[in-house]
Amino acid sequence: MLLHDAYVMARYGGMGVLQRLADLARRGGPDGRGLWLLSPLTDPTLGPRLVAATVSIEDREEWISLNHAWVVNDPGEEQAA
Repeated sequence: MLLHDAYVMARYGGMGVLQRLADLARRGGPDGRGLWLLSPLTDPTLGPRLVAATVSIEDREEWISLNHAWVVNDPGEEQAA
């Protein structure tokens, strides 16, 4: 599952729903479902946040910061940097 524009979950008290979805994805299952949360990041050292709410992660390996070259799909930009 890919979630984007999920800030409404933080704004309207839905972080518990997000947590349950994350817990289900962590447990896995025979169908191998996962969860991706796409959110803007102003400071990659602070970890994932939605508005003012911190997104709960169990391990640093559960999130990555995507650079601009990846977002715009321009491999040449990454080499020039």
